[in-house]
Amino acid sequence: MHKFTLRYSQVVLSIAVWMAFLPLAIGESAPLSERKPTMQDPASIERLVQPLPDDGPRPEGQSSGIDALAWQEGQSAYKKNAWVEAQRFFGKIVNDHPESALLPSAKAFLVELSLRDESSGRNRSEAIQEYKKLLRDHPQSSNARRAEWRIADLYFEQGWYQEAQAFYEQAMAHSLHLLFDGNRALLGLGYTFMATGKWRDAEHAFANVRKRSENEQILQGATLGLAHALFRQKRFSDAQAFYELSYRRWPELLRGDPIALQRYAVTEVELHHDASARELMLLSTICIHAMDMRLGRCFMWPKTCEVAISGLVPSSSMPLFRCFTHKASWTPRSSYDSPHYSPRVAYQAKVRS
Repeated sequence: MHKFTLRYSQVVLSIAVWMAFLPLAIGESAPLSERKPTMQDPASIERLVQPLPDDGPRPEGQSSGIDALAWQEGQSAYKKNAWVEAQRFFGKIVNDHPESALLPSAKAFLVELSLRDESSGRNRSEAIQEYKKLLRDHPQSSNARRAEWRIADLYFEQGWYQEAQAFYEQAMAHSLHLLFDGNRALLGLGYTFMATGKWRDAEHAFANVRKRSENEQILQGATLGLAHALFRQKRFSDAQAFYELSYRRWPELLRGDPIALQRYAVTEVELHHDASARELMLLSTICIHAMDMRLGRCFMWPKTCEVAISGLVPSSSMPLFRCFTHKASWTPRSSYDSPHYSPRVAYQAKVRS
């Protein structure tokens, strides 16, 4: 019994360490004392998902005039990531050939080019307005069908979930006979439900996508999304089945998604699959390696880990976690100033002891 408790506590602590410092690993730089618990706000973590599938603007229409030459040059520059050149050629079609059959495609490419500066929220707002103009001016275009769920994507990225939901639903209504667009919109709607804490609605959305779609990328997002929705409902056994399915079918997808990995590990802990949970924690060291120098903070401030893990691990496990962190004899603070100190090595040594 003592050995089982120790193994269980090791897994719980590993997950706590990850949860405490995962935001820093994905680019947040707020001081530790100012950071709010990650798991208490649905939108704070459910927005951190794999990018939704998008093949980009769609070539449509034909022309044999000067606009066709500009189109070919623009396409070539776009594929080479020569954004300025691509913008110039597509802009030439829009400005000099307003009657061109290539106009909807050129407009869509220009909108996506404007989003290359991802740090600007203003760019997203302007892109939304441009896509709305495309919908108004070219309602029958295949790029208009894509524009509807792209507008929803841009609203979602800014945290405007009500607007995102409205445009995902509009895209679904206009894509009844277009399987990719309809399923892509439903997939985005599922993640919108996740971001607003509507776990059951998200579950139904992802389950329907899995029934209807044969597109591999959409199936990836729906399967992992379904696992997350079940996890949030604390249906750990059901969630574990879909995490395992995702891991077996698309291993690289989970290996590049720390949120999915940590939740998969938690489901294994809940089902008392200790060996599997330990393997997932070993896999997680790939991600932890990037935040080695932050890892020691959990040993200096165990209360921070306790806050971070609350909501992730059932309350019945918290006394064990507190005992493991607060009563352990971690490395003295003065040791952290040593140039030879490695938090990861210290952590591994303490777990072994």
